[in-house]
Amino acid sequence: MIRSEEVDYTPFENYLGKPRPCAVCGASDKKESWARSGVFHAVRCRGCGLVWIDPFLTEAGFAKYYTDYIAFRLKNKKKMEQRSRMYELDGDFLRLFVQRGELLDVGCSAGFFLEKLGDGFSKHGIEKDPAAVALARERNPAIGAVIQEGELGKDDLIPGSYDVITMRGVIEHLPDPRMAVRRVAELLRPDGWYYVTATPNTDSFCAEAYREKWNQFDPIQHIYCFSAKTLGRLCGEFGLKLEAQAYPYLETPYASPEEDYAQLRRDLQLIQQGRRNEVGRSPAFWGNMMTLIFRKNA
Repeated sequence: MIRSEEVDYTPFENYLGKPRPCAVCGASDKKESWARSGVFHAVRCRGCGLVWIDPFLTEAGFAKYYTDYIAFRLKNKKKMEQRSRMYELDGDFLRLFVQRGELLDVGCSAGFFLEKLGDGFSKHGIEKDPAAVALARERNPAIGAVIQEGELGKDDLIPGSYDVITMRGVIEHLPDPRMAVRRVAELLRPDGWYYVTATPNTDSFCAEAYREKWNQFDPIQHIYCFSAKTLGRLCGEFGLKLEAQAYPYLETPYASPEEDYAQLRRDLQLIQQGRRNEVGRSPAFWGNMMTLIFRKNA
């Protein structure tokens, strides 16, 4: 998803939690300012490079923000069509590595991605939003029947049960990614695959140039923003080795290369001239989003 509009975050300024140490390396004394938007502050760890919102919202704040979230997403027909194409592309990449087995989609919403994964997998999903789960059961009973309402880490799933675990546009939303990755490793079988896709990449040109005006900077939704290096380090602690990575752009429905390049040139000139306040949200571009696939040690 590309956020093109500015957002008013003032209704959430009284819902900030407490500062946290780095979720990758654990450091609490190596934070440097990375970006600001209103009351929200993004920091980067000088030790490992992780970028996160510090502090981010409390549980009550997230509940306020995500009220009727699935209904909000469904209203934008164009974005739903674009996401549908991305589900196909992301499914194609996954099937380059694995084509069958027990698959769990974490944060599966109403099962849109599960529907695109073909018949080779025995599909399962877990989703915390009851409205999304209800929608899945209404619109596609076969998919809805395999979706469990709940949260990773508060689940009753059986360790060592899955050949593939996917998180599509999910890990950046999680308030405890370390716990989530640990749980993924527990649930995977030896040689199982952990697939992370449609997640922002802070090791990208636009992230560094635009910071708070990067189209993936969303201090409420995107709590933790990784790179292949930082997520690879975190996953490595739990026996998950990075096997492949991709940075989709030209093949996506978001790309308009001539327009994107033209905007990028204009914006960089403004930034160099000290006119950053005249710069809008960044365009779609190479490296903004990443796809990573990990494999659990045998």
